[in-house]
Amino acid sequence: MHLALAAIIFIMLIAFAVLFVGGWIVLTVGRVLFRGLGGGARATRSRSATNSVVYCGRKDCNADNPARARFCRRCGAPLQQSGGFGSRRVA
Repeated sequence: MHLALAAIIFIMLIAFAVLFVGGWIVLTVGRVLFRGLGGGARATRSRSATNSVVYCGRKDCNADNPARARFCRRCGAPLQQSGGFGSRRVA
């Protein structure tokens, strides 16, 4: 009887650990995918930190992009940079 109870408790502990770690992995992967698609806290902070907007030069697109963007969010065309962000002088 004690051996059966110990086996059941052991199996329940293993099941709990698998569910906990599996859920953690699913949440982590989901968070990475969400941030990769442009959502999440990092993207929100970077947008609010820069108020200036760069518009895509293609007349079919004309999407607004963050000032530090190198490529258009919508069509992927390279954007013209407005000086100051390209290079940094080193002493």
